[in-house]
Amino acid sequence: DLGQAKPVSRLPFGTIFGEIAFLGGQPRPATAITAEPTILLSLPRAAFDQACEAHPRMGMIVMRNIARDLAAKLTQANAKLAAG
Repeated sequence: DLGQAKPVSRLPFGTIFGEIAFLGGQPRPATAITAEPTILLSLPRAAFDQACEAHPRMGMIVMRNIARDLAAKLTQANAKLAAG
């Protein structure tokens, strides 16, 4: 029942989410619910792979941005753990 869902995080504008499932090919472990009207871009992995075949540089840029985003999230999580 999503009506009883407990918020885990609020994501700012432009945030990437679902990248772990995207990279690893596993099902998404969480559900996203918007607090206000939102435009969402969903990119299935197969469509991304096909686009990368035609535009390898674009694929490299997207993967680099995902890596940077994951590094920032990990740094933030580590800081929270260190702060107690």
